[in-house]
Amino acid sequence: MAKSAWTANHDIASASPVNLRGAHGDRVHLSPSGDDATPPTLPLRGIFDIKRKHYDVVLEKDRIGWSLILPTRQSGSRRSIHESTVSLHDVYAVSIKRVQKPGKNRGYPEGVTLHVATPSKKDPNVLTDERITLRSTNEDNCQKWRGAIDSALKGIGNRPCKLRAFVNDWVNDGEATRVFYSKVVPVFQAAGTRLDVIVTTREGSAHQILQKLDFDGYDGLMCVGGEDTTREVVHGLLERTQLDADLVEITPDTKLTKCNIPLGIIPVGLFNLVAHSSQGTSDPFTAAVHIILGHRHPLDVSAIFHNEAFIRFGFSMMYGFGGDCLRRAEQRAKGGVISARGVEYAVAKSIFKVRTYRCAVEYLPCESQEIISERSPCRTGCNRCKAEQSTNEDTERGDSLKCTEAKHGADVDDVGSCYDTDTGHDRNGRLNRGCQDIETLPHRTEDETSESQDWISSKDDLVSVGAMTLPNLCSWCPAGISPLTHLADGSLDLVLVRSTTRGEFVHHLRRHANAKDQFDFPFVSVHPARAVRVHPLGANDKPCTSPFDESHSEGDTTCQEEASLETDDGGALPSTGKEFSMWNVDMELMAPVALEIRVHKQLLTVFASGIRDTGQAHRSCACL
Repeated sequence: MAKSAWTANHDIASASPVNLRGAHGDRVHLSPSGDDATPPTLPLRGIFDIKRKHYDVVLEKDRIGWSLILPTRQSGSRRSIHESTVSLHDVYAVSIKRVQKPGKNRGYPEGVTLHVATPSKKDPNVLTDERITLRSTNEDNCQKWRGAIDSALKGIGNRPCKLRAFVNDWVNDGEATRVFYSKVVPVFQAAGTRLDVIVTTREGSAHQILQKLDFDGYDGLMCVGGEDTTREVVHGLLERTQLDADLVEITPDTKLTKCNIPLGIIPVGLFNLVAHSSQGTSDPFTAAVHIILGHRHPLDVSAIFHNEAFIRFGFSMMYGFGGDCLRRAEQRAKGGVISARGVEYAVAKSIFKVRTYRCAVEYLPCESQEIISERSPCRTGCNRCKAEQSTNEDTERGDSLKCTEAKHGADVDDVGSCYDTDTGHDRNGRLNRGCQDIETLPHRTEDETSESQDWISSKDDLVSVGAMTLPNLCSWCPAGISPLTHLADGSLDLVLVRSTTRGEFVHHLRRHANAKDQFDFPFVSVHPARAVRVHPLGANDKPCTSPFDESHSEGDTTCQEEASLETDDGGALPSTGKEFSMWNVDMELMAPVALEIRVHKQLLTVFASGIRDTGQAHRSCACL
């Protein structure tokens, strides 16, 4: 297997349960505390005070309810009315609330507290800690009910009991470590979930540890950090999965093995595209609760190749404007950390110097003939992204790339994208003149597989090329860079932005920060695809021969980027000057070489529940 960007030639110690120190970080055990007792049988009934009123409380296998006790009737029987019920699937912890007395460490009990994960009224994707206290001053009664509720919570399936956790301590002065111990650890301790923590102190150490780590006895993996940590852990985990499956070499036609180890992501970075796209928010507490409750959601992952050699796994690949923005943001980064002001500066300057780049794009369209404009966004409970029951269904996806017919019996000519290749219509059915040069590839040799017969190619001057398996939600783009992309339907969205005026392009960007359709422009087209090839081209359609081409320099004197600044609306975008942009792969810069991207359906499972609809106002970037 080709070595990844994180596989460095460093001598590392064995990643055994005991010796995980030094260059790799310190290992810390976080174990729950509590009394072990035989839980009582259910249903369990008792009388408690809730908000200074007497309630009849009933604990069942999957819920707890309480009814207000009213004055007795003349017959002497008590009356009660139904008041409220809480599903135990939403309760992440239970504890005994105590009142401390001077000179005593434990104090006397005040009641049993339920920690309920409740969606915020402002944003349903953000979970809050609602605490309901069943008041009782009897120690034995509190212990009995706490044990019964805790036993019922442990009986709920899919909740992890023991996790491996990687905490990034080498970026932004240990910000991830501070967030972890102040906001995340108390939640896991309250829930009684054990964490074996590995604090990483240098780049690449998490990837190297994952190649030798023993996962026996663990219910999942967790990482705490920003985009760097997520990239490193995801790549290391998937690479380890392929090695365990005796898959030594990965090629574009390789049928990859799905990872059966769920990954929890505690977002601490600036963008948090993977975490935000899978759970609708970048709140660390929400991410921690999803892990404790055992919420799982599959994700599609792309395998990226250059000249058929495997490079890495990824979710979002952008060339052109996206690469220019990241390159300029990293130039203003302090200590390797990109700031919010640095992002706004980079976007503003990239708009000021926006230009087109010559590219040849090929893609293998999806078998579904669904019109993209009629596709609904991916939301919690999405039928398109339901987890597959069979563990071998991922192998069927690889076979489908070589089929000459659609799964529903369509002919090869019917296996199409969501536009008419003859007329070149965009996602909304309007004529897109920039698409009229798209045609099926005429230059394939006879010995190639039948898969190549379905590839569609285009060569054009493009402002931006994006290939995304996630909607790419973040605080600057609440609806996502590609809002109709689904998390786990086995396809990616290829977004092509062709040459236009500067004013129209800014109008397109502004729609990313509001509820309007950012793709409702004639110069923008979206194509659902199973595989994509992008060839950045320079002068005379020559590919990039060196990743250190001088044309990348910010001070290139041949650049004519000010040519289109004559009017407020902007003229035609320049295509002279810098020949190549840079690849932005999951917020990491890569050389402008030809890449082939293959989507693998539901290759990874994360602790998340998907995205919920929200009516909150969208935030816009200050530079727009």
